[in-house]
Amino acid sequence: QILLFLRKLRSLAVLTLEGQETWHLSRKGPYVEISSSEGEAASKRWQIFQSDGKIPTNVLRENQKDTPNYEFQVAVPVGTAPTSEFLLNHFATQVRFPFPVIVHATLELTNNRQNLVDSPANEFLTEKLSQFLASVAERCRDKKTPWFALSLLTPRGNLDPILERLGFMGSLVSAARSRTLIPVRGGGFSKVRECHVICPNAEEWLPRESFEDIALTPTDSHVQETLRALAVTPLDRATLRTRLNRISPSLSGPVRALLIAGLLEADVTPIDPPPNLPVDDNDKIIRADFTTFMPPTEGTVFQLPNWMPLRILNGKLLGELRAKLDVSNNRELVTRLRVFRLREYSFATLAMAVNARVNQKVEKDPKHEREHRNEGLKALCRLFLQSGEESQPKRPDDLRIAVPTCSGKFVPATEAYFSKEYPCGTLTEALYRPTCPDSIIAAPDSFGFEEDVRSLEEFLRWLGVADRPRTRIDYGPRNEEYED
Repeated sequence: QILLFLRKLRSLAVLTLEGQETWHLSRKGPYVEISSSEGEAASKRWQIFQSDGKIPTNVLRENQKDTPNYEFQVAVPVGTAPTSEFLLNHFATQVRFPFPVIVHATLELTNNRQNLVDSPANEFLTEKLSQFLASVAERCRDKKTPWFALSLLTPRGNLDPILERLGFMGSLVSAARSRTLIPVRGGGFSKVRECHVICPNAEEWLPRESFEDIALTPTDSHVQETLRALAVTPLDRATLRTRLNRISPSLSGPVRALLIAGLLEADVTPIDPPPNLPVDDNDKIIRADFTTFMPPTEGTVFQLPNWMPLRILNGKLLGELRAKLDVSNNRELVTRLRVFRLREYSFATLAMAVNARVNQKVEKDPKHEREHRNEGLKALCRLFLQSGEESQPKRPDDLRIAVPTCSGKFVPATEAYFSKEYPCGTLTEALYRPTCPDSIIAAPDSFGFEEDVRSLEEFLRWLGVADRPRTRIDYGPRNEEYED
């Protein structure tokens, strides 16, 4: 350590009772390499940084004013870590300085030249030393080892109490905040005020696009403490949401699933509203204000009219999320994804929601009632048939979905009857068409569905269309003639 800062010295022989060992120095520019002639220790290489200046006379005592010059030298290891934990003032002192560098500094010492003096001159010098050390760290940045620079400013033990009293750590943190030291997702380095943090290890799941200013996560616990001391500003949830919405259209399926799972696991998902990250089976973004249902079965493609604020979650995305979040059933998955307002699939609940949206659409645009109602019926019919018979629940008593009749009107399905165009409609056709044509459902081809007649019949029967006369009790006007 002494040899590092003696510029004229090229070798040093150490004589002991056991023999002699010679240390050789090789200097090339700012680099110094030291090796032993005995070959017992591997050669070590260092990069030397130097700074000097003058101490202001107002902080010097009268007997010091004739020698106001000071000098700092910092030796940064190349490929190895130093073992010294003390400052040097030409020779080693007892001033604890537990940083992974070796420092020679002009400082005011006690008479035995082992300890610091608490003085105005040292207060000035320690601030200058902290600033110089921060500048050295900035010059030692390396993309291959991105946290090396900040590690040079990271103590590995207790600092000397006099240095603490003189405010060295506070000055060092302040100096480091003004330097470009923080490795970020974009591949370079940023100042503290120019970067943000989200959560530890966000780089494992967060795309780089739009998040180039997010600080990487150090693996060393000591460096983590230094990063916390620098107080990098967390990325606020509103900005996080905006950035996520910006990149969402370009995300692939696996990347999207990894991102959603990462946000949930880290508990950093923006809420009210959440980001627009879920997609439907057409890989179209599901807006945060839409109601989203899980698909009844994975691997089946479902589609609802574009104008309807209801969507079915992409089946492939569902499978990938189940795997990444390690959940075994749909109910647990819905709980984990509650921030995205996901609902567990229920055909009855979905039918109620679709019917409500269709009625709202018809109310706003009555001229296109047939088009809107047929769109809703078509979507529900496909969902009904693809859900599988086991997942078809009992129809809610208050579900009243309008269906077209042969007269061109729309009536609730619970008041309609099958026509002769349906295999089960011969009886109701004969009974009701002559007297109640508005209750006879339109022929299958008027729906514009691709499904066969029997499948359509099954769906309409679930909606409440009847193939037998309904029992109806009519409390008409009292007729005394028939009282007996």
